[in-house]
Amino acid sequence: MRKMILLLLTIFLVLVLGATIISVKNKDRDILLYHGNVYSNATDLEWFQKKKESFQKGEKMGETNKALLFRWNFSATKLPKGTAVYSTNDTGVFIAETEAGELLFYIRQLKE
Repeated sequence: MRKMILLLLTIFLVLVLGATIISVKNKDRDILLYHGNVYSNATDLEWFQKKKESFQKGEKMGETNKALLFRWNFSATKLPKGTAVYSTNDTGVFIAETEAGELLFYIRQLKE
């Protein structure tokens, strides 16, 4: 019984500490998580301005949530919960559409 409690406590601490590290590390970044990849908001980046026009909004993939603790698909740091996320004609780019109709472009980052 004692070993079981110790094991459960250890698992709990690993989850909590891991989530804290993820949250602190990404607190100020505008990111979206999907299938273990990090996508950063590139909408306002100067080099990306010319490329934006080449991406077409595809099918709705899902909606954002705030569950960075478990790194679920479409967990987001800045987007409101429930923001629609769409595929594009490029597998490395997602489009998020806000309630106001603004399109935000998220590009896949290399592994950190």
